[in-house]
Amino acid sequence: MPKILVVEDYESLQKIYKTVLEQEGYETEVVNDGIAALDKAKKGAYDLILLDLLLPHMSGIEFLEAFEPKKHPATKVVVCSNFSNPKFNERADELGVSHHLMKSNLSPKEVVEVIAKTLKEM
Repeated sequence: MPKILVVEDYESLQKIYKTVLEQEGYETEVVNDGIAALDKAKKGAYDLILLDLLLPHMSGIEFLEAFEPKKHPATKVVVCSNFSNPKFNERADELGVSHHLMKSNLSPKEVVEVIAKTLKEM
């Protein structure tokens, strides 16, 4: 069973993503800030991290710089944020992000479909 870390600061989205991912058979953990995400990512072996960019305490980009996805090829990172900036997207790509999603444009089910596709690319 693939293991997913959801990094999202909105409680309602945390619950929605956790519910739909678990319904699809994924083991899912949720954290609400970048520091907690980094701690979990360094301790646990995740197949995928679903990452918001605008987070308390440590932004998604700061998380990516500290986690260094390219050094963790077994863990895919999908950015799912309402924040879109070409500079940040380019930096996220340099750091090894697999996909960028605009969460306001996608239903939770569509996010799960991208996650499934990304995991198959492994």
